[in-house]
Amino acid sequence: MGSRRNARWHWSLFVCLTLSLIWPGSVLAQQIVLKAGHIQKPDHPFHLGVVEFAKRVAARTGDRVKVDILAGGILGSEADMFQAQMKGTTVDLTVNTPANMEQFVKEVGLFDLYYLFDDFDHWKRAVNGPVGRKMADIVEKKTDVKIIGFYGASERIVFSRTKPIRSLDDLKGFRMRVFAGGVLAKSWEQLGTVPTVIAFPEQYGAIMAGVVDGAENEPPTILSAKLYEPSKYMALTNHQIIIRFLTISGKRFRSLPADVQAAVLEAGRESADFETRTEREISEKAIERFKAFGVQINTVDRKPFIARIDPFNRQIAKDLGAEALLEEIIALRRR
Repeated sequence: MGSRRNARWHWSLFVCLTLSLIWPGSVLAQQIVLKAGHIQKPDHPFHLGVVEFAKRVAARTGDRVKVDILAGGILGSEADMFQAQMKGTTVDLTVNTPANMEQFVKEVGLFDLYYLFDDFDHWKRAVNGPVGRKMADIVEKKTDVKIIGFYGASERIVFSRTKPIRSLDDLKGFRMRVFAGGVLAKSWEQLGTVPTVIAFPEQYGAIMAGVVDGAENEPPTILSAKLYEPSKYMALTNHQIIIRFLTISGKRFRSLPADVQAAVLEAGRESADFETRTEREISEKAIERFKAFGVQINTVDRKPFIARIDPFNRQIAKDLGAEALLEEIIALRRR
């Protein structure tokens, strides 16, 4: 009797193991799917960075983890996706901006200040060091969303439908499209413009129709969204070396096995290195393409811009409760 029971048990175990190998839906072969979203097009460096993340996390987990990437705002605006991450619902990963996260974590507004970094090396020392880690801790504590990589590193420039921007005087009364209020709008007010909040998908039409005189963005985004078409002039103000956050829902992260968590964190760091290199390369090539499209491009003397914005930056950092972080960033400058 016992031998028959043992035989049946061994047969059942054999069937289960066999099914686990041929049936992907079985418990042992269950694939983990992470849903990622962002607002850019598939040719944008942010998308390329998330694709790289997906490749690396799949490789590190033996294809146990699959990342479904939905580009172009299919999952909603950046603020919508971030709220979903906070709740642990419809979005697991996003690429998000400080401006859209500022309403949930005021301190991240620090990373939207203009002329915050001297150059890319200064940027790297800050975001890949203690400053970046402290900001990630603040975000996670307040929102239960983890920053697992810092994307960006291209430099934003001003583009105009109406006239070239060569100095601060040229910005007086300039109707500047901004994508959020808060620090961004206040910064442009400080520089003399009239900030106008317009959503990303609507800015092309707003420039074309003359609702605004121009806007500012990083070259890869200008290229991807064809914003050079309604713009005759570009000024290399380089007023911001951008920081974008690759984030994952804390609730979703904690649900993952320990080895998968480790793979996600490592893939996040690796994809950030890949994305920033790629973004800066695309940025340089984009400037050359704008010239070929007949856009007039000029440099500016940044010193008057920096002198105008520096006292404002210090006040904003104080208002945000981020004075100590600003001082750390300043201390990382090479004198």
